[in-house]
Amino acid sequence: MTGKTFKFHVITTIVLLSVLTAITLVAGVDTKFAEASRAAVPAFVAVAAGWITYCLQRRVSYINSLRSLWDKVVEAVQNAIQYTYKTSPSDTDFNQVMYELSCRIDDVRGVFRNVGESYVEPNRDSKKYVKSVRGGKTIEDIVLLTADFKLNRDHIGVYPFESLKQIRGTIKKLGFGSAVTADSADAARRTIANLWKITRYELSKELDRDYPAFPDTPYDGRVRGRAPGEQGIVADMSVDTAPSGQSKDRPEVVPAPSSSAEQGGERTKLLVGSDQ
Repeated sequence: MTGKTFKFHVITTIVLLSVLTAITLVAGVDTKFAEASRAAVPAFVAVAAGWITYCLQRRVSYINSLRSLWDKVVEAVQNAIQYTYKTSPSDTDFNQVMYELSCRIDDVRGVFRNVGESYVEPNRDSKKYVKSVRGGKTIEDIVLLTADFKLNRDHIGVYPFESLKQIRGTIKKLGFGSAVTADSADAARRTIANLWKITRYELSKELDRDYPAFPDTPYDGRVRGRAPGEQGIVADMSVDTAPSGQSKDRPEVVPAPSSSAEQGGERTKLLVGSDQ
């Protein structure tokens, strides 16, 4: 149960409880049902408390599932980025990354419904197809059945986090082996980083988060307050981390040192005073 749904149920329950209690007490004033009316109020409270407790349990279960999903998605995306650092990655590396991303994409479906998805009974064609596959004698029979079958997707809706699917698509386009060049790997890495920033921003909205009481950052939270050039660095460092295995990674390009102490001092001032 999402936070929005949980709040709706809690507020609705409290409002209904208040209205029902007020009507019951007012209707029972100066009548022979006064005692019965007052006795019914605790029952209303018990029912409301039971419903709110049920909603709270669903909310806690949802948060736990979402936290677990978040951890898995972060790991899968990081492995995809690490893949782009490998020199001539093997088909085994490629298959592993594609497998993990595919699992995470379907894990999302276990927590979120598709946008516009509706629950309907399987149509007649789907039932017929499943029954025909069950009765197929050879794989050739199944191939013929599959060629003639078209899935009805009217009720399926659209995937809620398309950027995550496109990360898998980027790795698929990159390929493996000699097809992976330094330029193509760099382009894929930047694309994955951008796609993950989009997914991360939207997916993190679903989590119950709060601002830290004691943040450790030299910035004030405004991107425009950072020094030119540092904006991209701060954003990229949280995604595009250093390669995990130096023996299999591309050599890093180390920038040349400053030609003078004055230039180095200016660089230091720029970094330290970036929030001014």
